[in-house]
Amino acid sequence: EATKAEESHLYLYTKIVTPATFERHQGFDLANLKYPLSEVLRFKASKTETYRTFKAKIASKFEVSVEQIRFRVFSKRLNKTVRPDVPIKDDCLGM
Repeated sequence: EATKAEESHLYLYTKIVTPATFERHQGFDLANLKYPLSEVLRFKASKTETYRTFKAKIASKFEVSVEQIRFRVFSKRLNKTVRPDVPIKDDCLGM
């Protein structure tokens, strides 16, 4: 746990909700995001890694083309639900 806190400035932890995860979920949100009970996959990415590299890594993991992947920022609402918010556009690929 201490190591995780020390590394928090170096890495970004991302959760991936797939269509299959969404279909199996029975609840108010899109998926159970509470790790470790969740089926949602978590990925650790270096903050120095570009968005293009991260997206390619995820595409490879799921064996799909980069064009088939769409990422969104999720936001927590006041009623404690989590909803998709802003899409991350591909013009961020150079970042």
